[in-house]
Amino acid sequence: MVSGIGLVTLYSVAIGRGGGDLYTFQKQLIIAAVGFVLYLGLSFIDFHSWQSMSRWLYVAMLALLAVTLVFGQVVNGTRGWIGVGSLRFQPVELAKLVGVIVLASYFARRSRELDLLSNLAQSFFVAAFLAALVFFQPDFGSAALLLALWAGLVLVIGVKRKYFIVATITAVVLFAVAWFFLFKPYQKERIATFFSPTAVTSATYNVRQATIAVGAGQLVGRGLGEGSQSQLRFLPEAETDFIFAVIAEQLGFAGIVVLLGVFGIMYVRMFILLNRCQDWFAAFLILGSIILFSVEIFVNAGMSMGLVPVVGIPFPLVSAGGSSLLVHLALLGIVQNIARSEGSRGYQVSKVATV
Repeated sequence: MVSGIGLVTLYSVAIGRGGGDLYTFQKQLIIAAVGFVLYLGLSFIDFHSWQSMSRWLYVAMLALLAVTLVFGQVVNGTRGWIGVGSLRFQPVELAKLVGVIVLASYFARRSRELDLLSNLAQSFFVAAFLAALVFFQPDFGSAALLLALWAGLVLVIGVKRKYFIVATITAVVLFAVAWFFLFKPYQKERIATFFSPTAVTSATYNVRQATIAVGAGQLVGRGLGEGSQSQLRFLPEAETDFIFAVIAEQLGFAGIVVLLGVFGIMYVRMFILLNRCQDWFAAFLILGSIILFSVEIFVNAGMSMGLVPVVGIPFPLVSAGGSSLLVHLALLGIVQNIARSEGSRGYQVSKVATV
């Protein structure tokens, strides 16, 4: 259902602009069909197999990100795509899936020793190596997301206060180093304008148009294919970074409630499944999935409302982008297999994903 809302929104943007270019919608529709088949296929593959392959997946992912960093295609200033002919894939999206699997496997193998500082440090570097290769593309948003995935899992597990303080200080120091020596000018501009929204820059223009779109939707929206910000091209990246603003403008607060409500149903089912899990790896897979979806939703929606800096994180299952859609459907397929596995042990678990 969620991906359906995304498809309807993409179609409305196209027809509202004259209906002359349905390429993005048609492409997303085909990928959604392929992704649904992938989801079904993975739901029948034993999730334990991912744990046995986790180390190889991690090494392969590091290699793929390194290759992308050197030979990848540059789009909007980021060398983050691998292309074959007219087809392009964004490896960082796959890194999110691999990150969930690898961290879940790591924590599951050390489930009785998670309070040891050495294990926490090792798990951080597992995530940090992936994040570093993504950061140098440069893609600060996705790199931060991978670290947020690790941090979310660690906080759920529970750590000693002194470890939390050390981690916080380390994060501040790393950010300061990145700000002075690694960030590109446009990245600094995006972060700086978040704290100075009245400044006149391209970043503040994007956020201003997005917030206008969100406010213009009011209760029930302007209607599909309607709305000045999305249809008259005032709103940049309407199909990707700011699709939340498009939905808010066209469907209003009611549409946003429906969208987030569907995700809420998915979360409830995941938490029910989590409480019934008898396997550490399965539990951490579910936790990682919840954290990944939650951070992406919060950041993407927050960008449209000026609550977080613009960092280019897509809205899961909704934003245009084949790589993101396929990866998130694949992750839900793995979670669905956990539900099947638990169900075969005597539990009655409803379908987890609302795709």
